[in-house]
Amino acid sequence: MEHILRIFTIWFTPVKSFEAFPRGITPAQWLIPLIIILAFLGVTTYISAPYVQDMQMEMIQMNPNFPDDQRAEMMDRLSTDSLGAITFATALGGALIWYLLQTGIIFGIGTLTLGISSTFKSFWTLIVLINTTNIIELAVKVPLIISTGNLMIESGLSMLLPNYLTETFIYNFLFQFDFFSIWRVILIGLGLTIIHGTDRTKTFSILFGAWIVYALISTQLMSQYGLFMTRG
Repeated sequence: MEHILRIFTIWFTPVKSFEAFPRGITPAQWLIPLIIILAFLGVTTYISAPYVQDMQMEMIQMNPNFPDDQRAEMMDRLSTDSLGAITFATALGGALIWYLLQTGIIFGIGTLTLGISSTFKSFWTLIVLINTTNIIELAVKVPLIISTGNLMIESGLSMLLPNYLTETFIYNFLFQFDFFSIWRVILIGLGLTIIHGTDRTKTFSILFGAWIVYALISTQLMSQYGLFMTRG
């Protein structure tokens, strides 16, 4: 019950949660939240798998770079019964890899630029707890995916742009600043400042500055390959 309550305090009273953040990390403190995240992700992945398949088929059909025979082969491959299992495994494996990458990035930022002296396990526990917010995100987005039939649910700064700016550089850039992602970055900043006593202004400047640089690079690469987000 203690671990479930910690998840809820991360969501609703993060300052209180970070003030009570454990100094000695036990496996249960990160394993239980991780299992809950992956279980919820597994269920929502199973539900949304048909929409993933439809989107992938549409992308293949619209891509002029594929020869007709290669396009047909890829379409047949997507139609196999194993797609659901592949999507499931990819989602869970991708989530674990992403959490590890996040931990490595924040560990690097914390130790190299903010002067934090702590273990990788402590950063990992913090990142896992903060990523329990994915449960709320999925609970909001999956019903919208089912009701609209659109896998790409817009829930970020790109919503401020008019329709005629979709499929542009600025739209691709702002699309990456999802409100749930902004929430998580704020939680990471609060966690570092409260748990490790870092300077708040410096911490948030580095976190959001690094995110902006990443988004610019990512958007530039997407533009080079002709990949543009569209409004459903």
